[in-house]
Amino acid sequence: MKSMSNFLVFTLFCLSCNSIAEENIPDTEPTKCYQMAFGSKVNRGLGFTAGQAVELCSGATDAKRVILCAVKAWSHPDNDGLGLTAGLTVTLCKDGTRSNIH
Repeated sequence: MKSMSNFLVFTLFCLSCNSIAEENIPDTEPTKCYQMAFGSKVNRGLGFTAGQAVELCSGATDAKRVILCAVKAWSHPDNDGLGLTAGLTVTLCKDGTRSNIH
C-alpha cells in the first residue's frame, strides 16, 4: 500500500512538472549569455566550449556586455581585437566577484 501511495505522489509530481515545462520560461542574463557564447538551436554561438561558456556567463548581469567583451578579446588584432586565447578571454570578460588587485 505504501509503494502505491509513493507511486501516486510521484505521478502527480510528474504531471505538474509537465505543465511547468510547457510554459515559456523567461531567459535570464546568464542564459542569454550562454546562448550567444556556446550556441543554441537558433544561432551557432561564438565557438566557446560548453564549459567555457558556463564559466564566462555564470553570474552575468549584462549578457550583451559580457559577449561584446568576449568578441573584442578573442578577435584577432588585425580585426581590432586583442587576440587572446579562449581561456584568457573568459578570465578577462567574466562578470564575477573577484576583487581587483590594485
